[in-house]
Amino acid sequence: MFTRTLTIALLAAAPVLAGGMAHADSFMAVRHYPPHESARTTDMVLTAPLQQQNFKDLRVYHDPGRVKVMGDHDYELVTLVYDSSTGRLIGASERSDWKELADNS
Repeated sequence: MFTRTLTIALLAAAPVLAGGMAHADSFMAVRHYPPHESARTTDMVLTAPLQQQNFKDLRVYHDPGRVKVMGDHDYELVTLVYDSSTGRLIGASERSDWKELADNS
């Protein structure tokens, strides 16, 4: 049953992954994810494209109102922050620079 749910979730996320990607310097990140999915599915949707881009030590934190994804990319710590109620990417940091993404309205 979980496999079927996961497959459906990933198929539902496919347009998000294909059309909803944001460039953040030299990597691609999901710009928007379905916010009403389980934490496990959300983690997979947000980390799968990063894993394909050779991110290491990926971690996902579910805080009240935010989902934070952290990982190492080319020996740099990258943090992506999503609004958990809308699923939108709202900020990214790399090399200690913070970028608030205003084009996500």
